[in-house]
Amino acid sequence: MISLIIARHGNTFEAPTVPYFVGQTIDLPLTQQGQAQIHAMGAYCHALPTMPKKIYCGPLLRHQQTAQIIQHYIHSPIEISEALNELAFGLWEGLTESQIKQRWPQQFQGWTEEGRWPTDCFTETARDNWTNLKQLLIQLTNHQAEQDCVLWVTSQGKIRLLLKFVNNLWDQLARNKTFPSYKVNPGNICRCQWHRTELKIQSWNEKPLLIKP
Repeated sequence: MISLIIARHGNTFEAPTVPYFVGQTIDLPLTQQGQAQIHAMGAYCHALPTMPKKIYCGPLLRHQQTAQIIQHYIHSPIEISEALNELAFGLWEGLTESQIKQRWPQQFQGWTEEGRWPTDCFTETARDNWTNLKQLLIQLTNHQAEQDCVLWVTSQGKIRLLLKFVNNLWDQLARNKTFPSYKVNPGNICRCQWHRTELKIQSWNEKPLLIKP
């Protein structure tokens, strides 16, 4: 199995700013706190028994900054992948959670709790996103050795969609309305294993330990 570390980029908001939905059209940089989070992640990756041999990241500034900071610690090549871009939130872009709840209460609840795609709000399809992620996973199978470790840097929306590749998990979360329990905080990681057709979770929403390289 290929070891896959899935990382959410560092913070792009700091108090007193109220966070709002940032998809593909709002390209925010990491804050100072966000950079500190990723330095901790880089130190964590450097201390692993098997360091990531390659870093894949989304095309946004927050993705690339995260990948570049980690690269400073592990010196692995970076490949930018559109498959790891954040979702296109469409009508929700630039709005706070409370604003979205007020305007689209049913769609917001369906998406956040049950994983139902808000087709009248988002500007992409779920199928296209899952297809792109599947192709990237197949690329791992074809180009990485079985014992390799690889790092993906992306955003919360794409991390959520990866749950579809964990056996029966997506349907279970939808049925129980427990998708919020699988949210990943900025600067945190998920350690998984990929074996041809299935993603297996080892840890989820893990805060990297502050290990000095």
